[in-house]
Amino acid sequence: MEDPGKDLTEGEQELLRCAGLDNYLLIRLARFGFDVTYYPFVVACVAVLPIYYTCEPDPNRPDDAWYLSLTINRIPDESGKILWILVFTMVLYIYMMRRLWLEWEGKIIDGGLLSTKYSH
Repeated sequence: MEDPGKDLTEGEQELLRCAGLDNYLLIRLARFGFDVTYYPFVVACVAVLPIYYTCEPDPNRPDDAWYLSLTINRIPDESGKILWILVFTMVLYIYMMRRLWLEWEGKIIDGGLLSTKYSH
């Protein structure tokens, strides 16, 4: 039988050995959650919020709340800026699915964690 967890780095192998499979997967899940939320948040602050803020509000809609100035409600219906938001959303979902695929394929299946001595 080949060495389980052979594709893991030395630090990950040590973490797996000391913490066990359950805690190792919990840490991997937390790292995955950070990767798919923090980096898109930073990009959204730099790219999406300025789009919302620079749009002229629709005069047909009452702007009765301040918080609406930083939401998608501020973009008029006929504005082409909504396409930038659509592109950002599509890239975000592609990034999340790719990251999930790499996590599953790279560590769980190819890393040998599903059928290893660590899963007992």
